[in-house]
Amino acid sequence: MSQLKGLMEQLFTMQIVGLALVVAGAAAVYFVARRVIVVAIRRVAVRSAVTWDDALVENDVFLRLAHLAPAMLVFYCAPLVPDLHQTLSVLIQRLATVTMVVVVALSVGALLTAANQIYSRNPENRDRPIKGYLQVVKIFLYVVAALLVARAMFGKADLTMALNGALAGLVAITAGPNTPAVKTRRKTANPAALEAVEIRPVTGVGAPS
Repeated sequence: MSQLKGLMEQLFTMQIVGLALVVAGAAAVYFVARRVIVVAIRRVAVRSAVTWDDALVENDVFLRLAHLAPAMLVFYCAPLVPDLHQTLSVLIQRLATVTMVVVVALSVGALLTAANQIYSRNPENRDRPIKGYLQVVKIFLYVVAALLVARAMFGKADLTMALNGALAGLVAITAGPNTPAVKTRRKTANPAALEAVEIRPVTGVGAPS
């Protein structure tokens, strides 16, 4: 009995140590991605002569992508933890999958914002804005991300809720103002018409007897 208890404690200790190593590895990867790679990209963008990379940096495209590396490490390393229960391993992988989907969706959304910023900087494109089209693309992007998150967590996706969200976003973008402004003009009398009217005194009405 004591040997079985000691074996269980040893397995539990190995699981805790394995999970701690996975978390430490994810933290180290995130630190390298954010503090080294992203900082290096920012320095290159500042020194470069082109302006499109500045828009990517300003909209935190690379900073958001830095969260993708630790999530991928957790996804692939969680099953390698010795004697980890399958249910816990699947749960960790699902959470990592959700994190990756959200990070990719937010990164692509930031990339679309940067694309609109780059496009608007050209004076020839100021009369042809594309912001509305990009917002529509973002809505469908987030809807797809929500479907993937639901699929990863629950094994199914609520299509009705997703379509309602997409339609609500489209209505919010394409709808006009509720009370459109109406220009009113004051009607002024025509001086020529006023001159043509002859004013005659009225007699016999209200005269004293």
